[in-house]
Amino acid sequence: MLRFLFTLGLCAASLNANDPQIYNLSNGVKAYVQDYEGETCSFRVVLRNALQEDVQFSLDGSFDDADHFFSSCREKIGNTSLELAVVAVGKFPADAAQAMIAKHFKDLPFATQVAAPIQISSDPKASKVAIHINYPHPLYGDDLKQAWQEILLQEIVQQRLERASKALNEEWVHPRPRFFYPVSGYALASPEASENILSYLLWHAQTIRKAGFTEEEFSSAKQRLLFQLSSLSSQAPDQPFLASYYADQFLLGESCPSNESFFQASNQIVLNLRPDEVHSSIPALLSDANIQVVYPQYADPLTVAEVKAIVQGFNSLAASSAKSDLPILLTAGGGTEPFYQLPLNDKERRHIWTIITTMSEKNIFQLAFEKGSMEKRGNKINHVHPMRFLGYIFSEPELKSCVKNIKKSSFKWDAFVDGFARRMKEEYSNNNVMQYIPGFSQQVGANPDKVKHYIQNKDWEGLIKSLM
Repeated sequence: MLRFLFTLGLCAASLNANDPQIYNLSNGVKAYVQDYEGETCSFRVVLRNALQEDVQFSLDGSFDDADHFFSSCREKIGNTSLELAVVAVGKFPADAAQAMIAKHFKDLPFATQVAAPIQISSDPKASKVAIHINYPHPLYGDDLKQAWQEILLQEIVQQRLERASKALNEEWVHPRPRFFYPVSGYALASPEASENILSYLLWHAQTIRKAGFTEEEFSSAKQRLLFQLSSLSSQAPDQPFLASYYADQFLLGESCPSNESFFQASNQIVLNLRPDEVHSSIPALLSDANIQVVYPQYADPLTVAEVKAIVQGFNSLAASSAKSDLPILLTAGGGTEPFYQLPLNDKERRHIWTIITTMSEKNIFQLAFEKGSMEKRGNKINHVHPMRFLGYIFSEPELKSCVKNIKKSSFKWDAFVDGFARRMKEEYSNNNVMQYIPGFSQQVGANPDKVKHYIQNKDWEGLIKSLM
């Protein structure tokens, strides 16, 4: 399934018209060049092992734009010693593209070292402190299953850090989306709160190292990856699609399977992944933090030594503790465990996913024809606690986006709110709501006090709107 790479000047074996030419410049920079029919040309420059979030540069245009684009990328990269790949897909002479790539990137000092684990810097454009906690991404070569185990774990870690940040009322930033490679978000905080939020995020990372993750976190991350694979594999590959695919294959490892075989194999692997298999990746992935803290120019920053001391403190705590409880993101009254004990299995998640996406995508006339099947699905999840139902929806970015779309139609919105309100009234009258506020707030990244306010005032619609 996998193709062998060849090195420029050593092997010039002919490839199929639909295959990219993959080769290394003399300094190790990897290039993917594909002659592909169509009006658009797509170019990508991507760095591996960089702490910075914006590690990929993109251009979709004409071949005439390529020289200026590559020159601009080379200027932004400077002489940083990082692993780098250049991708060019479109209808152009392959030798001309190869010459242009060599012109701009053959003199780049190249090394395979991972960037320093901790970096403290300032940015004159910044108004808040940007706190990144990432982990080195191992290369797995042909071991696609191991790669997806680690990608799923990355997803769990990032979701946990996002919820922790929002629980402290700090902003969480999602960088521009990549093709399928994991994207690391980061917290934004005031300079005064930077040490506390950094410590809190590290505590959550250590909690995963010590106690693993919940079944809910695993199922939610798995569902997101399957949705992402399904969306990507359903697209007809064009120049931007293939260019982004090759760029992310470079980030994943040294192999470059065809996109059809990759998506087919990946879907089966992710579908069959078990929690214990993903848990086995924790020691390798979370072995050492890559931390980048970017301060406003005139703020008084933490030093690298101070950040190292914080990290070492959590490492010592992890080593000395026999066990760790799951984190409690809460101001009062109990922990998060009761909420996560509310039943919600994979079949029920699929029913919720289908109901919400169908309501979002279909118009009122089309929904009339779906009435019977929607009611059947609704009956199958009627027993699900409404806070568990809403927590799942607002912990999934795709479903959250669907709810925003549903709100555009008063007919759909009223039906959605009325159904949730009916179930909340039932559970509230049975004193079966307040104990779930901590876990619910943790899952959706909300302030527990605000959630409690809406519930005590029986403002069910207000609660939903506050999460959008």
